[in-house]
Amino acid sequence: MTVVQVASPHESRPLAGDRPDRSALAGQLRSALVAGANTGGGWGYYPGKSSRIEPTCWALLALAGTSNEPVDVWRSSADTHLRFLARSQRSDGLLLDLPTVPNLGFNGLAALVCQQLGGSVCDTILTRLVPALVRIKGISVKNTQRPSDALQGWPWIEETFSWVEPTALCLLALKRGRRAGSSPGIDARVHEADNVLLTRSCTAGGWNYGNASVYDQDLRPYVPTSALGLIALADQRTDPVVVRGLEFLRRNQLNEPSGMALALTALCLRIYGLPYDEVEHALTDDLARVNRLNNLHITAMVLYALSAERHEAAAFTL
Repeated sequence: MTVVQVASPHESRPLAGDRPDRSALAGQLRSALVAGANTGGGWGYYPGKSSRIEPTCWALLALAGTSNEPVDVWRSSADTHLRFLARSQRSDGLLLDLPTVPNLGFNGLAALVCQQLGGSVCDTILTRLVPALVRIKGISVKNTQRPSDALQGWPWIEETFSWVEPTALCLLALKRGRRAGSSPGIDARVHEADNVLLTRSCTAGGWNYGNASVYDQDLRPYVPTSALGLIALADQRTDPVVVRGLEFLRRNQLNEPSGMALALTALCLRIYGLPYDEVEHALTDDLARVNRLNNLHITAMVLYALSAERHEAAAFTL
């Protein structure tokens, strides 16, 4: 097994004089998020658009992680947006992202946000959401040449096949949820989902979006899916699949220069105690494009990643 060598924390750091003012950048991003919030609660992907679960969750994490307000003031503001999530919850516990479709990946993300922020609204959501995540499974395909096809992670939507991203988010939520007390079936669900990720690793390390190969052809891994998979498996960091995944991510950390990929990579490397300065520098270089696109979801992800020294990526840490 190859061991990942952890570089010096000073490796590849840009000179202090060359660095943008991190506080000023965070303030600009935070202002954009505050201005983009919908008055009825939540955030859309773009200002003025209907509130959606994914940008709302990332915005809540980013604003909570950078708030200088007293707790009671911040809580009052956050509850307005958390109540949007509560209104989105069906009787079976799942949150609806669209009028008729619960997105399981976003439900996992919502659970992580509620576990991190806490409070009465979050507790009410989690009471039904965690059992729902335990209950929902992707389709199992037996009698194939790949035993992993029988394993059940989480799909994007119900009654479809498991995918890496929703599996990683829901698995992480259940692992963190066990801190608050066990739910029936949660340990077995975590064990199976761990195996889904461990058996779907690409030959080159890391993860594709679904299977590692199709029709005997190896598929390429991607940076954001690999970062999410690694974050969900951070409690198994000595496993050869995780070690190989980290090697892939370190080699390719700047090869997918989108705000989403860079933000997830920065968070993942930080969680594993690996140098992430180059990724953060790339994020600051990308801010002009982020601001131009005005995508509130990406704005929130970038702010959360760039402010990780304050909140330590706690929402995603096992």
